This record gives sequence, C-alpha cells and structure tokens, in this order.
Amino acid sequence: MKKILVIEDTLNIRENIAEFLELKSYDVLTASDGTAALELIKANHLDLVICDVKMPKMDGFELKRLLNGEANLEAIPFIFLTAAAQKGDIEEGQALGAAAYLTKPFEMEELMQWVDHLLKG
Repeated sequence: MKKILVIEDTLNIRENIAEFLELKSYDVLTASDGTAALELIKANHLDLVICDVKMPKMDGFELKRLLNGEANLEAIPFIFLTAAAQKGDIEEGQALGAAAYLTKPFEMEELMQWVDHLLKG
C-alpha cells in the first residue's frame, strides 16, 4: 500500500484529504506543521507528500528545501496545496522541485488525478 503524508495546519482540510485518500486505499499519515512532518518523513518510507505552504513553525517551502538537501528524501514526489496563488509563490514551488502546485479552493478529484499520476505512473 502506498504511503502518503498530508501536511496541513487547518484541521478540517487535513482530515478531509486524509479520509478521501484512505477511501482510495492509500495509507495516510498527517501532520499540522513542517516540523512535525520532518520527523514523520525521516521515520517512514513515504511515496508522496501533500503539503500546505503557509504553516506555523516551518512552512512548506522551508520543509522542501530541507528535503532537497538529503539524497534519500529529495526524490519523494511533492504536491503543494495552498492558498498562496501569486506567480512568485508558484514559481518558488516549481523551483524547489514540486511535482504539482494546486491552489485552494481545490477539487478533491483534481488532487486525486495528481496522486494517481504520481503513484501509478
């Protein structure tokens, strides 16, 4: 079973995404900020990370920068899911190597298309 980490500081969004992914038979871990997520990423073999950008303690861009510095972690596919829709934010996400940058509000089916594309090739 493919393992996905959902990092989102808004509880209801985090829970909705996790529940939806679980219904699609994915194993889902969750974190409310980048600091907690980093520990989960280091402790688990993950197949995909779905990450908000604007979060307390450590934002999504900072987390992705840290992962990019570690050979065994930088290859994990990364989807940014955020309300930060300015051109500069999108460009930064792309420059960091994100596979996708989806803006809120989003359709769950759009997210699932990316998840399926990244995990099922």
